[in-house]
Amino acid sequence: MKTFSKDSGATWSAPQNMSAGVGTAKPRLILMDRTKGPLILVGGRPGNKVWISPDGFGGDEWYGQDMPSPSPALVAVEATAAGYSTSYNGIARLTPTTGAVSFDYDNRIYAAFFSVDPA
Repeated sequence: MKTFSKDSGATWSAPQNMSAGVGTAKPRLILMDRTKGPLILVGGRPGNKVWISPDGFGGDEWYGQDMPSPSPALVAVEATAAGYSTSYNGIARLTPTTGAVSFDYDNRIYAAFFSVDPA
């Protein structure tokens, strides 16, 4: 679901369904530049997914992609007994154009770094 605020979060519009295929458990959302797009959503179930709203407003324009199986070059940490595969993801902004996504795959936790084109 998505909802919008025009008054800095004091009030919100009625919830609306997002674009087809955008669904997740415990999604993580981040605005890369804090004032403009892109807006990035990561989540899963099934699998690990990334969706991008280029304008940063999270309207109807979302581009999604399944995250590929991780490369052995990515940093992996063995999951604990309580840390089995959940398809829960995390995302962090490092700079206005770079960030990192964390995700689990095959009982290992991975971090993948990314950059966005500010144009």
